[in-house]
Amino acid sequence: MLLYRTAPSSCTSIVARRVSPQLLGGAKVAEILVDMVHRAKDSAGISRITPFASLGFCGSGFLQRSKQEELEAAARTLDPACATAYYIDNDSPGSAFTAAGPAGALVIICGTGTMAQAIDSEGRASNCGGWGHMFGDEGS
Repeated sequence: MLLYRTAPSSCTSIVARRVSPQLLGGAKVAEILVDMVHRAKDSAGISRITPFASLGFCGSGFLQRSKQEELEAAARTLDPACATAYYIDNDSPGSAFTAAGPAGALVIICGTGTMAQAIDSEGRASNCGGWGHMFGDEGS
């Protein structure tokens, strides 16, 4: 987790253990996310009752809107002051926007699973793969 105040030169970095909703479940992922936010706020000298204006989380297993909404609801329940707005998505948009910004990008993820996602400058996405090992994720 990186916490930016006004510029990348003034940031706080928090490292968490691996977060896998398939193995841990969404509620545990929410606990880990809120813990990371608390540690980032503590490290930056920000009161825990001061919400972040926005919180972005991109992780494996959050391609479906229902999973995104579930994680946001769980985080809001655990800590209503965690953030005002949330952006939750699959792991590839975080990589794409970090690398290319709003111009669009192509991300290919090959690890314990495989997927490719192209995101255009309008934010439209096209996916290939990413269904998990039970449904033909040959790279797993």
